[in-house]
Amino acid sequence: MQRPAGRPRRRGTVCALLFGTLLPASPRVAAASPPAANTPQAIQEGTAELHHLQLPGGGELTYALLRPAGFRAVQEYPVLVGMPPGAEDLDMVRFTLGAYWGEAATERGWVVVSPAAPPGGWRNEGGARAMRALLADVAERVHPEGERFYLAGVSNGGNSAFYLAVAMPERFAALVTLPGSVGGDGAGALGRLVGMPVRLHVGARDGGWRRAAEQIEARLRALGGDVELTVWPNEGHVIRGLADGELMRRLEQLRQRHAGSDR
Repeated sequence: MQRPAGRPRRRGTVCALLFGTLLPASPRVAAASPPAANTPQAIQEGTAELHHLQLPGGGELTYALLRPAGFRAVQEYPVLVGMPPGAEDLDMVRFTLGAYWGEAATERGWVVVSPAAPPGGWRNEGGARAMRALLADVAERVHPEGERFYLAGVSNGGNSAFYLAVAMPERFAALVTLPGSVGGDGAGALGRLVGMPVRLHVGARDGGWRRAAEQIEARLRALGGDVELTVWPNEGHVIRGLADGELMRRLEQLRQRHAGSDR
């Protein structure tokens, strides 16, 4: 424990009016068509696109996509899938873009994908199918570095991130929660995360969430996993110490470390 110092068809692309009203304080929204395959296209830094994806079996998934300045479709990028807290809706997408992984990510050259929850939520087989569809859709627009994505979640979104990481560990380069937990059968499946760096963050004053994080750390460490738990002093459920670029600074360090170990 540390203390700090078959792809579905795409339907529709960007809804500037809706997202513009939901995201007044976060990165701007642009109405833009998806780039043609292998065609360079410049995207203004800090511009958020809102995409709508028709899911296999029915229903629609809505997600925000942010690309860094000078984006080129032929280039690989680190891609963060950011899972919002609470109801995991567009209001919470707005919150996390502004607090944790909006311009703080794009200014470091990252692409950010932040989805609202699909019908029925994420923590079930339908949610896992929706995530696979999302990753396939994003991969048509952006080349993820190493063909894998970084996954992060806040609170309820951290719980969803755990479920999805366990369901498809081969798709993710790392998992970060602030905080997050596993429930029911999830604890018994933590062995599926042994090959993935897992970084847990929790406030020292966050009671049950802290106990859950400590149990997850102990379990993964006993299994031989690459896991680190950071307990933030004087913090509660909302970890303010990770805002204003600190989370992305740590993610970039993790990415660089991971790249070095692959050489």
